[in-house]
Amino acid sequence: MKGYYKWQTGIQESIVDFGIGIFLIFISIVVNNEKMIWGGEDMELTDVLSKEEWKQLAEEIYEKFGINGGVNDKQGLIVAFSSQWSNEFCPKIKGGEQSRTICATAHQYLLKEAQEKKEAAIGECDVGFSKFVVPVFYKGEFLGTAGGCGFLEEDGEVDTFYMAKVLNLDEKEIEGKLAQIKKLSPSELKEAIEYVKKRIEQILQAYTGC
Repeated sequence: MKGYYKWQTGIQESIVDFGIGIFLIFISIVVNNEKMIWGGEDMELTDVLSKEEWKQLAEEIYEKFGINGGVNDKQGLIVAFSSQWSNEFCPKIKGGEQSRTICATAHQYLLKEAQEKKEAAIGECDVGFSKFVVPVFYKGEFLGTAGGCGFLEEDGEVDTFYMAKVLNLDEKEIEGKLAQIKKLSPSELKEAIEYVKKRIEQILQAYTGC
């Protein structure tokens, strides 16, 4: 009899384990379906458009406003960037082992602000170049940003001393090239931000309609 009860108990435990396993599978299916329908935590910008298609937006930003166009994911990593630069200093800053943190730090700060406020954020990097980012949200989920940088606002100034230091350049050489840097008036900056907002809306509407 002891053997019988032991055998019966083993069967009951197996049935319970099997039931728990089925339940966990069911929960997993439900969660995955919710992600597919509503957009889960793993959704990325590249689920909406390919990198090549996002690059088209970056190129548009440069072509229309003469500033660096960029699209970044929710971690701040570059998804797409315009082929041409708005000035000769940005590629040197972005390409340097230490100086690239100037771009990254400014972007992370603005990304966080745009994500929290759910609206465009405007700021400057440590050398004084202006930057704006427009958040991309799909069904309430933050996917990343699109925007422009490498320009000066109407009353903006470049920190030539700091730039010369990080790029190992002569400060006077930098000062002689400041006139080449693109400047945006308040109305032009607003126009650029509104353009990016509208393009993001169009992109998401097209994606929703697929």
